[in-house]
Amino acid sequence: MLETNGGCELPCWWGVVPGQADWQTVKNRFIAYGGLAFEIPHPTQPFDYYIDIVFGQRNGVVQSIQVTSEVLRGTTSERFAQDWHRYSLDQVLTRYGLPSQVYIQFVPPIERDAPAYYQLWLVYDHLGFYTVYTGPVAYEPPIMKACLRFKEVWSIMLYLQSPRLGEPVLESPDLHPLEEATGMDVQTFYETFRQAGTAACLESPAEVWP
Repeated sequence: MLETNGGCELPCWWGVVPGQADWQTVKNRFIAYGGLAFEIPHPTQPFDYYIDIVFGQRNGVVQSIQVTSEVLRGTTSERFAQDWHRYSLDQVLTRYGLPSQVYIQFVPPIERDAPAYYQLWLVYDHLGFYTVYTGPVAYEPPIMKACLRFKEVWSIMLYLQSPRLGEPVLESPDLHPLEEATGMDVQTFYETFRQAGTAACLESPAEVWP
């Protein structure tokens, strides 16, 4: 299902279309799958990565879907990157085109030896979804640098809903737009990072991120 998405495109998830799918039918389907949370096994660790799915429903119809997947904290996973390849940054940009907006947050280490990390939002208002990637940052004051390599991503989150004409899918975000944080505009970002394996990185002044 991660490879094919049930034969549909976002904001559909595993064949479930927000705004159309009957909630009881979806619930029964996922009961048959084993539930709404999955832990992918690992030979030596408690698990490789997990998937958690939350459906929002109103009047018996699925209105939104939130999917979160994360590797075991402090580890990297080749299987995660392989299984989630369809949703890697370059694949999403290639499949869905220029985002409506891109936001990024750089988070410095909160204590000695703690990792610095980024969170990157790709927003597609006209399609009804956004994605969030979390991965490591090189913390080298006065610069923080994120290279966005998908094999190093720790977690991915998808928020999916039926598109609403003229309404943003991510309402009132208290986030830094990409260009404000890094100086790179959305068009340049799109042209740069839709190329698989690009060596490009995003840099931002460390002083911006207390």
